[in-house]
Amino acid sequence: MQGGKYRVAVTSPDLAGRLAISARARLAEKLNQLLDEMQLSQKQAASILGIPQPRISAIRNNKLAGISLERLMQALRVLGQDVEIRVSPSSGRRDA
Repeated sequence: MQGGKYRVAVTSPDLAGRLAISARARLAEKLNQLLDEMQLSQKQAASILGIPQPRISAIRNNKLAGISLERLMQALRVLGQDVEIRVSPSSGRRDA
């Protein structure tokens, strides 16, 4: 992971759901890293990001149920990060 860019290759429909969970976890990890670096309280982060403090607490504790991938991406953009998710054929792709 460099900067705010992540590459996700989707090779099957059931894998897509698992990758969405993994992508959320990776984005939350980066968001938490930035909040640590900025030394923001949950209340301050909530104000800056426009996310209710209880949701910030959930993200800080890696409890991501109900936290959308889009919301995490938006929060990272507010903190000056570029977020990019790419979908491309894998080199070992099999046709069904």
